[in-house]
Amino acid sequence: MDKLRKILITGVVMLLANYSWATNKINDRQNLICSTTKAYDCTSANCLDMLAENLGAPRFFNINFKKKKMIPGSLEKNQRPTQIERIEKIDGKIILQGAEDGFEAVQDGLGWSLVIMQSNGNMIFSASGDNQAFIVFGACVPR
Repeated sequence: MDKLRKILITGVVMLLANYSWATNKINDRQNLICSTTKAYDCTSANCLDMLAENLGAPRFFNINFKKKKMIPGSLEKNQRPTQIERIEKIDGKIILQGAEDGFEAVQDGLGWSLVIMQSNGNMIFSASGDNQAFIVFGACVPR
């Protein structure tokens, strides 16, 4: 009987913990960790469906709102922190925007936006440059 009671109490605690997290909205006063999942690499002719890692996107990255930085979870593959130029909250979304010059001596600069749904943490990253666009889906949670 004690074993059953412990299992039930553990289950209730886990449910309450998950409920309390789910009812807390994502906000721009807390740092986030985000995970990328699905990605598309598009030109005017078509879009290729792929894993975000195949685009060179980090699998995980952190958002530090106070420092206005997006920081890759690992600094592999020439990945470096990205400056957030603008942060807006509109209709239950946090919208981050910026621009990147890319690699030195290569014409690969682009503009980007990251939209995070405050209700569930789902995110969509989009970036466009010379005749190409990238769309990456994922999710963010408080860090």
